[in-house]
Amino acid sequence: VGIEALASGNLDIMLASPMSYYQADKKAGAELLVTPQVEGLEYYTAFITQKDNEEINNMEDLKGKNFAFVNAASSSGYLYPKGTLVQEFDLDPDLVEQSGYFFENVTFSESHPN
Repeated sequence: VGIEALASGNLDIMLASPMSYYQADKKAGAELLVTPQVEGLEYYTAFITQKDNEEINNMEDLKGKNFAFVNAASSSGYLYPKGTLVQEFDLDPDLVEQSGYFFENVTFSESHPN
């Protein structure tokens, strides 16, 4: 709703998650005014976690495994992990979600608890 209002000129400023800012920039040409900081450093946290699995001990061990992003509209559950994987392994961002490209199988859990 906020992005649509920004795009139509009915909203002047909004607080948004990184994913919402990305969408607002694409749809409405939004300009980033401030970024959260902790101890003077830009701050955002996302994690790649695993069940008990002795085969996965570092980022390189993720290749060929089954992987679940949270939701394509999630910053911490999609945008940041995808960006990290693309940068870390020089992956094609258009192919990361395709099973068989980097991960054996890719799915979306649709919620953080899942």
